[in-house]
Amino acid sequence: PPIRLNMTPYLSQYRLGSLERIIAILTAVSLLSFSDALVKMSGDSFGLAQLVLLRSTVAAVLLAAWLLPMHGRSSLRLTRRGWVWARSLCLAAMWLSYYAALPAMSFALAAACYYTAPAWMALLGRVLLGMTIGGRGWTAVALSLAGGLLVVSPSTDTFTPLLLLPLAAAAFYALAGLITWSRCQAESPGAMAMTLNLCLVCVAAAALLLLSLSLLSPPPLL
Repeated sequence: PPIRLNMTPYLSQYRLGSLERIIAILTAVSLLSFSDALVKMSGDSFGLAQLVLLRSTVAAVLLAAWLLPMHGRSSLRLTRRGWVWARSLCLAAMWLSYYAALPAMSFALAAACYYTAPAWMALLGRVLLGMTIGGRGWTAVALSLAGGLLVVSPSTDTFTPLLLLPLAAAAFYALAGLITWSRCQAESPGAMAMTLNLCLVCVAAAALLLLSLSLLSPPPLL
């Protein structure tokens, strides 16, 4: 079947009309852009793991404060826990890769690499799920990749390994999208959002713990 991310099962749970759905999507994108700007501004003052831990803790608390009084504990219940956590780990890898790249490059360059995600989604969907892309789909993939190459303009002088970070973020995002579409359509969006933020808290806390242990360990004897 053609690639089609059907969001109706998610949005219908909150009984939103078309206008409210559009406003919700625009608000979410605006908040994500604002979050990216904060990360870039604060990259010199805070470590990546600290930023992710703070951001995700605040998000988890706000989600719980909204979902539990309005929809009860059932809104946080998962049906396919393993797949939801797999999706969350992919998105955690996406955020960490993208945020790690932001302090070292411009928004335009990072976004050009990151927004190859639809092309990655089509390619991974074809390989992993056997999706039919079709002639127009392959043309769109080629144009998307060509546009990314045009913006990045890779050469021996300008190419750095850091460019691989937003590209990896795009691939992880595409994989998370495929898992959402193929395995998580019956899940509550609130439960998936909460699981994602809990996953980010765990990953960031583990990174800080490992960093602390490495700093406390004695230097090797020469």
